[in-house]
Amino acid sequence: MVAPLPRQGWQAKPITGAFIGDVITARRQAEATIAYVKLTTSARERVQTLVMLAATLAGRQDPQALVTARVTDRQILDLLADRTNWFHRKWLRELWDHSQRVVCFLEAGEVQYRPLSREDLFEALAASDRAGATAELSRDIDQFETFVSRALLRRPEDLLGRSQQRSARRSRVQKLTRSTGKGARGEPGSTAKS
Repeated sequence: MVAPLPRQGWQAKPITGAFIGDVITARRQAEATIAYVKLTTSARERVQTLVMLAATLAGRQDPQALVTARVTDRQILDLLADRTNWFHRKWLRELWDHSQRVVCFLEAGEVQYRPLSREDLFEALAASDRAGATAELSRDIDQFETFVSRALLRRPEDLLGRSQQRSARRSRVQKLTRSTGKGARGEPGSTAKS
């Protein structure tokens, strides 16, 4: 999810189709731990309050409601992640940060990502129904994957990433060297490419 930069630290990888696929795969593996979360009474009340707030915001179409719904959804997820071990908590939060980065990158105009209701997930966790919780988590990731697929199909230039697009300069230089009969370095018969 990040690339090392010698003597500079780390840099988030550019958003490409492969990167998004890695995020989705990692989420499928890491979010499975949430199905085993046990909620305390206070955590259950807090999650239920947030779930009810998110349900209230779900039908509204104004931009502020969408922002508030996303913040509320993230608060629910963070509360659930807090009930896992430190290793999973760290990875879950990083994956959700990367997912949000992908959403912000792909959203344009009418294409907007709306979080799913967490009511069924909350009910499954409250009843200690691991299979139900796992199904709800998978449904959320499936919705994210569908959003990403539709958004990428509207922006085909982002499927490969900027670094893999063909360089116009490189193809022009290759044509010039072929037409003069010389190699790229001006040597007769050289096959070196610039």
